[in-house]
Amino acid sequence: MSKTMKASCRMQRGKGGKGARHCDRTNTQGAEHIDPTRADNNCIFIVKDNKLQRVEQGKGIVEANELDYYRKRYEAGRQIQREKHIKSRHYKKAEECTVEKYYESARTAPDQMLLQIGKASDKVTMEELEKVTKAYIRDIAQTYHTSNARIRILDINLHGDETTNHGHVSFVLEYLNPKTNCWEVNQKEALRALGYELPNKDRKRSRKNNEKVVWTEEVRQKWYDKIEELLPDIKIDREPDKEKKYNELDHEIGKKEQTLIALEDSVEALKAEKDKLGKESVEIEDYMGLMSQIEAFKKRTEKERKIIEPGNIIGERMLDRQEKELTAFQQQILAKIDKKKKPQERGWDYDDR
Repeated sequence: MSKTMKASCRMQRGKGGKGARHCDRTNTQGAEHIDPTRADNNCIFIVKDNKLQRVEQGKGIVEANELDYYRKRYEAGRQIQREKHIKSRHYKKAEECTVEKYYESARTAPDQMLLQIGKASDKVTMEELEKVTKAYIRDIAQTYHTSNARIRILDINLHGDETTNHGHVSFVLEYLNPKTNCWEVNQKEALRALGYELPNKDRKRSRKNNEKVVWTEEVRQKWYDKIEELLPDIKIDREPDKEKKYNELDHEIGKKEQTLIALEDSVEALKAEKDKLGKESVEIEDYMGLMSQIEAFKKRTEKERKIIEPGNIIGERMLDRQEKELTAFQQQILAKIDKKKKPQERGWDYDDR
């Protein structure tokens, strides 16, 4: 009888050497979740001469392999770009136009695919994870491969020294630039050349409306398929487990709306106070300016409510940041209200004879 499990396939933006040093455990400082006594459970595979090779664990081995590929593959394009900078007298840009910078840049560093089967309480063995991951990556490399665009797998790192066994797969989506006839890391052009389009053609290209969103969902489903194919005793639960998270975020937005209502009441009270203060109210325009800003926040909150739904959740950091902004505005208005309510001492009036 098969058992139902969760699995994940997530994409992580490139971090260059930092990501590589995490994969081969060159740098584990501050990583309390890593158990060094279980380091022997880890496996490292690198792609060398188009062959997947298992290598002994060693510090810096992943970063060295990735940099070696970058130098061989992208140096020609970097040289052409340097010559353009020099011709335009942009000598500083020419000096910084190196393969090493190209490797470390967030836009052109290798991305990582994080693969996991099960959770801490119900996980697969390292042998099962290796079996599925290698077969899956082999299929991915063969599927997304044309004469002018492809996914290039650089290394596979399987970690068994953390709470849950999982894998990091470093890769680049590269594209053959027809103008320079040189390969370059370009996700948008590579995916377009592979036949991917915007999920919503009527809207502008954005973080949630781009070719990679479609491609990521496709490779995620392929990961689930490969697990069920090679581990027939496992049935993958493909439904996103985000209902609880949605309810939590929805509750937070509801709290914000209540805060906005309270702020609006305070401003209305302040407007009423304006009539009493008359000409002495020299700062009331500041309050009205804050009122318009609060209205802007309210519109943003209403927009968030439409966006947040199961399977399409706004990040917590954005919500936290907005919460701080709302609190700051609230404090500003309340401070001004308190100031107006306090009796002001009469100073020297030189015209009062």
